Amino acid sequence: MLKKSKKPTITIKDGKPEWSLRNSEDRDGDTLEKEKLENEMLIVKISAFVASLTGISEIIMCRVTHSQSILIDGIYDFVEVIFLLVYLFFLPMVYRPYNQKMPYGYAQIETVFVIIKTLGLITATLVILKESIYSIFHGGNVVDGGLVSRFELGIAAVCLLSYLILRHFNGKWNAPMLEAELYSWKLDVFLSIAIAAGYLAESLLQRTSLAWIGPYVDPITAICIAVFMLPEPIRLLKESMSMILLRAPGEETVREIRSIVNRCLELYEYEATFLDIVQTGRNMWVYVYVKSRDGVFRVSELKKQNEEVSAELKKSYENIDVELIPDVNS
Repeated sequence: MLKKSKKPTITIKDGKPEWSLRNSEDRDGDTLEKEKLENEMLIVKISAFVASLTGISEIIMCRVTHSQSILIDGIYDFVEVIFLLVYLFFLPMVYRPYNQKMPYGYAQIETVFVIIKTLGLITATLVILKESIYSIFHGGNVVDGGLVSRFELGIAAVCLLSYLILRHFNGKWNAPMLEAELYSWKLDVFLSIAIAAGYLAESLLQRTSLAWIGPYVDPITAICIAVFMLPEPIRLLKESMSMILLRAPGEETVREIRSIVNRCLELYEYEATFLDIVQTGRNMWVYVYVKSRDGVFRVSELKKQNEEVSAELKKSYENIDVELIPDVNS
C-alpha cells in the first residue's frame, strides 16, 4: 500500500502532465509499489490467457460430449476471464494514493469486482445445479467417460502448470486478488483429477451389471462440483459486502491488532481507549484513540509511538495504515 501522500509528484512529458507512482517523501517505497503493480498485472495476464484456453477447450468438449460437469467448469473459466480482463483495466487505480476526494483510496474497486464476480459464479452454479437435478429425474446424461477422463487429466496438467508459474511470480508479493487466483488454480487441479477419476470409473462400470448407473454419473458429478464450489464465492461475497459497508474485519483480526497495539503502548504513558478498524479491499485502516496517563500529550512522543505501532503491525499486515489519535474526552 502506498504511504499517505499529500503532495504527489507530477511530471511533464511532451508538454503533458503525468501522474507518477513516485512521490517526494518516499521514492524507494513508490518504486517498490510500481514494481509490485507491474508484477501483479503480469500475473493477471498469464492467468487470463490460460483460463481462456482452458475455457474454450472445455466449451468445445462440452459440445462434443454434452457433459454438464465440463460445462460448469467452462462457465467458471469464462466468468474468470471476463472478470480478469476488466480488473486488469482498473488495476492501476488500486495503487493510486488516497486523497481528500477518495479518503480510503481506490481499493474498493477491487471489492466491487469481487462482488460482481461472485454473484456471476453463484448464479451460473445454481443454474447448472438446477439442470443437473432435472437431468437425474429424466434418465440422466450419457457421455463418453473414457474421452472425458482423458480430457480432464490434460486440463489438470495445464492447471497445475499455471499454478506453479503464478506461485513463482507471486512469491514476493501479497494481494487478495492474486491469492484468490492461486486458490482457484489449485482447486481446478483437484477438481479435474476428481472428475477424471469419476468418469474413468463410469467407463469401467459399462462392462459390469452396474452399467445402468452410467447415465447418472455426469449430472451427479456436476451436482457435487456445484455443492463443493458454492461455499467459497458465498464466503467472498459476504466478506466483500462487509468491506463495502466499511465494517471491521473478523474478530480474530481485531483481537490480534489490539494485542499488538497494547504491547507497543506499554512502554509509554499512553493507553488505547478505542480502536476504529476499517478494511477496504486489500487495505486496512487502523485508528487508535489513546489517552495519556498523566493527562499530557507530547507530539514528538506520540509521533514516535505511531511509527513503532505501524512498523509492528506491518510485520503481520502489509497493506495497513495506522494513526494514533489523542482521545481528549477520556
